[in-house]
Amino acid sequence: MNADVGLLDKLFKRETARLRANGVCDVCNDDFDPAAGYFLPTRTVVIAEGFWAQNFSLTKNMAEILQADDDDGEPTWMLEHTLRQMAGQSSAWAVCESCSEYFVFDRDVARADALAGRQPSNGGAVDPSGCVLFAALGWQRVFGDWPSNVAWVEVVDTCDLCEKAIHDSELSAFITTERMREMRAENLIDTDPVRPFRRHDDGEGYVQCQPCLARTVARAYRRGGRDGERPGA
Repeated sequence: MNADVGLLDKLFKRETARLRANGVCDVCNDDFDPAAGYFLPTRTVVIAEGFWAQNFSLTKNMAEILQADDDDGEPTWMLEHTLRQMAGQSSAWAVCESCSEYFVFDRDVARADALAGRQPSNGGAVDPSGCVLFAALGWQRVFGDWPSNVAWVEVVDTCDLCEKAIHDSELSAFITTERMREMRAENLIDTDPVRPFRRHDDGEGYVQCQPCLARTVARAYRRGGRDGERPGA
């Protein structure tokens, strides 16, 4: 597998340089317009399950080809390799408006950084161990199974909007029933909760997973809502 890893290293560095030179989104490879996009630090990117699912969906064909040659029948070494590469990015990630729905971040600051061509103040490479859970979640969404080279993380809850399992250390938010009604009326959330409200220290309401939360915050921002205010706050 060392030859495969070396080849992937070269392809990754070459492709990253080409994409950044051509001004494209670092997530989906579509055109990037700083006036309609964001500059995000590596940490914000690599703790988002949706980002990892998007990334692995783009490399799924390569993984399936390599799988045929893998002694274990599962190219999970690609996860470890990709994790190290992504977490090691020291420069800003250019993210288009569409892909911004994967992340929770301060949109005003990130847009200003993109317009100025400025590196985020909290940018730089991060420790891969801090984002392995999110890479594993993205891998599971694309390939259907939990990666065998990642320790299982306990499920502590489920999302009341999409029923996604919420694992220990994942971000989630609580939305009061009143705020849920408002967001449904504003079309910020376009589906009914999958279960009745629950009782919480903050009242009666619903738990929202990180992917659902990121999508809702993005929609609220586009409607003119205050960035940085989580739904239900």
